[in-house]
Amino acid sequence: MALHVRCHPVVTLGLALMVALGVFGLQARRRPMYEAEVGLLITEGTFAADGRPRPRGELRAFLTREIFTPEHLDSLIDKHRLVQMLRTGGRDGARARLRKLIEVDTSHDYFEGYRDQADPPRSARVHISFSAPDPELALEVAEDIGKIVAKTQTQHVTEIANARVDAMRILAEKAAGRALDLEEQLLRARQDVGDQRDIRSRDLLEQLAAIVESAQAAARQSEANLVDAQLRVHAIRELDDLVQVVSSSAPLWQRMTRAERMLRQAILAMVVGILAAVVLVGAFDPTVVDEQDIRRSGMVLVGRVPILRGQLPHADV
Repeated sequence: MALHVRCHPVVTLGLALMVALGVFGLQARRRPMYEAEVGLLITEGTFAADGRPRPRGELRAFLTREIFTPEHLDSLIDKHRLVQMLRTGGRDGARARLRKLIEVDTSHDYFEGYRDQADPPRSARVHISFSAPDPELALEVAEDIGKIVAKTQTQHVTEIANARVDAMRILAEKAAGRALDLEEQLLRARQDVGDQRDIRSRDLLEQLAAIVESAQAAARQSEANLVDAQLRVHAIRELDDLVQVVSSSAPLWQRMTRAERMLRQAILAMVVGILAAVVLVGAFDPTVVDEQDIRRSGMVLVGRVPILRGQLPHADV
């Protein structure tokens, strides 16, 4: 292939320039896209704090589902005028475009492992990236998506805690009611027996008293569980660091001037043009200049006759 290029330097150079100009023109006409990324750290509380390992990929699926709700997408579209900025022509098109431009990924997801009560809270890293035709817009939207995740997680944990409070309240009310009923039964039994207590009556009263004491202990424990659940809700409302922003990176090309970007595009276009010209000249030039050309044509090489000194170099028969 190198011999073909040396035999046709003008054709190769012209073809390289044509391809390079075409590639550069396509790059110049194409609307540039800039990608920004925000890194989040989600700590224990995202899911039920029961210590069980979560299925692989559940966290990513949960976040993606929450981010892509129409309510959240519409809030991003309205705040950043994405219908105009992305040139989608309408809200439905903007929603579809957002779903393609938003990327959600997770790493170091320790929710996939089991957690004992003595173990530290589990955590997971979430990476959210967004691409836009403006670098500042890309970073702003990515940061707003991170805020959506933080708000969604806090609401999710609060809902779980509130549901636990409701369940604990029902159990506490049932336990208190049962204890009260048993106390009344014990009181009536003592009144019925009066002062005439035989061995059987005393045993029955002792058994009933033990049952009442157990029911009272259960009621106290249920009340303590209710208080703990209420304190947990209060702590969640006061706590704002279940989701923390640990990194926020602007697009690399944001720091480049227009001249620098065009220079990079020109260099890339020239490299592509030279490679394409070499391949095309070597593939479509019918001239037989070496043994490889003979073999590619299907003929068998039976010998070699060098050209005498002073004639064309590198020419064999």
